[in-house]
Amino acid sequence: MSRDIFDAKMAELKATQGKTGTMFSNEEYQNYIERLKAISQPGYDMKPDDYYLVKRFKILRVEINGKIYERLVKPGSRQLKYITFEGLFDAISEAHKPGLKHAGRDKTHVELQRMYANISQDKVMAYIESCEVCSVKKQRIKKGIVVKPIVSKEMNSRCQVRTIPLTIWLIILERSDIGLEVSGIALETAGIGLERAGIGRFD
Repeated sequence: MSRDIFDAKMAELKATQGKTGTMFSNEEYQNYIERLKAISQPGYDMKPDDYYLVKRFKILRVEINGKIYERLVKPGSRQLKYITFEGLFDAISEAHKPGLKHAGRDKTHVELQRMYANISQDKVMAYIESCEVCSVKKQRIKKGIVVKPIVSKEMNSRCQVRTIPLTIWLIILERSDIGLEVSGIALETAGIGLERAGIGRFD
């Protein structure tokens, strides 16, 4: 797996996202936490961007080994976490490889949706395109049904003749070996046409 390729794709995606983009760096992530903590203080003068921030993020405090950590989660959700730009690769890798054994885009994305609020399908697809194992699997040619051509000379030399018993003989000659169809009309009274076509007369 080439992390450099993935990070380069994510950098391009981050550069094109707007103000409402869901990809941010560790530094931006921490700034959001500090702003939210300041907003919660009594007497804070709310700015337009602050209202958007409160609607978008919520601080979740978790204790791990006696230490308190602050995480950004999506309000009103099942406490879905926001992941930073720097943590995207590891987060997707954990869902894509061990349990799912290099699953496709949709299965990997469904697994990530259970934990994260900001990992979209385009991010998952960028990861899979950077995955060496998935690239090899994609290049494999699936063996399907093999249709063998008929090589018999007798089969290729067959002709089909159809006659219509009217006052006029209608002869249709189909040569499958050369892909040619010849039609001839012979007058019965004159007795011509069949010989010109190189076919004996059928009564």
